[in-house]
Amino acid sequence: MKVKRLAAAAVPLALAAAFAASGTAHAATVPVHGYPNATAYDEAVKLSHLKTAGTCAGYARSAFPDNEPSDVSSGHTLDGKRLTLRYYVIELDSSGARIPAGESESYMTGILHNEYTATTITLKHGPDTTAIQVDHIVALGDAWKMGACHWLSSKRESFAIDVAELRAVDTHDNEVKSDKDAAQWLPPANRTWYVETQINIKAKYGLGVTAAERSAMTRVLKTGK
Repeated sequence: MKVKRLAAAAVPLALAAAFAASGTAHAATVPVHGYPNATAYDEAVKLSHLKTAGTCAGYARSAFPDNEPSDVSSGHTLDGKRLTLRYYVIELDSSGARIPAGESESYMTGILHNEYTATTITLKHGPDTTAIQVDHIVALGDAWKMGACHWLSSKRESFAIDVAELRAVDTHDNEVKSDKDAAQWLPPANRTWYVETQINIKAKYGLGVTAAERSAMTRVLKTGK
């Protein structure tokens, strides 16, 4: 069953409200070992287990099969229309997503919630479609340098199409980010979310970090900046 990320996000919010009513919500904001809360500390522990990796040269995007979400079928539908991976991710990151009767996925309407800027983009067909790109949160070039160069092609394909690794975002921010890691680029908003997500993806796939990246991630986990 398809579960939208926005809907899923409502669950912890509801739980937080329940805890607040019982007077235990303060536990989520109690500093732990120099970190603002237990979640940030837990992510720091995960980060400590990521190896400090050397870098592989020779990156080419084509080394990751199915690296372009607009060319990959998601296996999902919306309003009876089949969705490519690009539009499935856009749907997941949007509220009120619909496809008008008789139209294709490129006519999807709704409100995209851009995690990188904490702003919204109104979905509509036409030139504005280019205002949105689907980003790999851990850039493919960064993944290559931090260990994916040693993977089988099948694992690189799984990485490239992993929905947990994809977000629909503003084209400008995605192009500025390019293949940079967290030491080289951070989003204007939601930096803690961004770093935590990168840590979880790198842990999932056994990717490493540079020393500078580890330092930047630690700073964000401690300060949010």
